[in-house]
Formats: sequence, structure tokens, C-alpha cells
Amino acid sequence: TNYALSNLFLVNSPKTVTATWGTQYQLTLVGSDPAGTGSEVTLTPDPVAGADLWYDASALVTLSVPENTADVSGVRWAFSQWSGGATGTGLSVQVTMGGPVTVTLTWQRQVKITFTTSPVLSGVQATVDGSPIGDNTWVNDGEQVDIVAPAQVQSGGKTYEFLGWTGITGLATTTASFTDPTDLVARYQEASSPILLIGAIIAIIVAALLL
Repeated sequence: TNYALSNLFLVNSPKTVTATWGTQYQLTLVGSDPAGTGSEVTLTPDPVAGADLWYDASALVTLSVPENTADVSGVRWAFSQWSGGATGTGLSVQVTMGGPVTVTLTWQRQVKITFTTSPVLSGVQATVDGSPIGDNTWVNDGEQVDIVAPAQVQSGGKTYEFLGWTGITGLATTTASFTDPTDLVARYQEASSPILLIGAIIAIIVAALLL
């Protein structure tokens, strides 16, 4: 019923028409959309039937993914590995369509962490697993990591001592895990001046002697 698929010909004598068919196989992708924003897989060449992912038999298909999905409100997914009809951990893999093929993609959910101090102190740097916490620091969801902030810092000619965290609990050196994007705030307080401390002690002694 779809006459566009054949050429016109004149039936002015007995004719024999032969229809030739080609075998196609379907490529099925599992886990190609970890963030729920659309498939992260680039296919080369493009499939014969678009989103249905049909390819001619014996076609060599290259599947490629980004190292990480886009940052969506402090959450992204890092590519881990291929399995099923393709294996490996590289960002690109090839599949020969010798039959129906199912390829599974595994991703690692990651969350973003940031670091500031309260009060704001210049030059104070914290680390996660030995790396400085910057504007683009990501940790694996639920994985224990080592967080370290200076126990004592100098800023503006004053000495400040670590008081505690906002965002996690623990000392200046601690371990933590994160399941959501987190703003880490290291709280500091100005250290007591030795001269003022000695003066306070003397005042207490004098007051005690006068009683």
C-alpha cells in the first residue's frame, strides 16, 4: 500500500517482481539516562529506525558517553562501565550487530561539596581525601571520605582556632559521607590572648586573697 517504495513500471507483458529483504537487529540500551534528562549515549552511525535503535545485520556501532552527566542542582553521574553486549570502562565501545544486542551502562551518583569559613577568613583551605575543596569538588554518594580543615589559622594578624563544622559533625580532621549536595562551613573563634589570659588569672587570684 506504500507505492513510494517501488518504481513505476509498465505491465505490458507477464512480469516477475522480486522483493529483497535485509535483516536488522535491535540495540537495547539499559541505564543510558541516569539523570532522567535524556539518553547520554551517542551512536555512530545513527540507527535505521531512530529511537527504536534498529541496525542492519553485521553493522559496526560505536557507543560513546561523556565522563560525567551535566550538573543538575549539585548532582551528577560519573560513568563506570559497560556490560552485557559490550564490556569495558572506556568512554567509547564498539558493538557488532550479529543479533539483537542489549548493552547496560553503570553510573556512579556524585554530589557536590563546597567549603567556606565562619567568620570569613582568607587563605583557609580544607581538603577531601587529600585534594583541596574548590568550586568543582565532587564525592561519590554515600562513600566515606576524609575531611581536613586547619585546627588553627592566622588571618588579619589574629589567631583563630577551629570550633566545629556546619554540614557535618566532627573535629577539624574527620570522616564523613554525603548523599546530598553540602555546603561545608568550618567555624572558627579568635584565640584568647595570652596576656589577657594571664591578666584574668591574676585578677581571680587577687580577688580570692581579698575575700
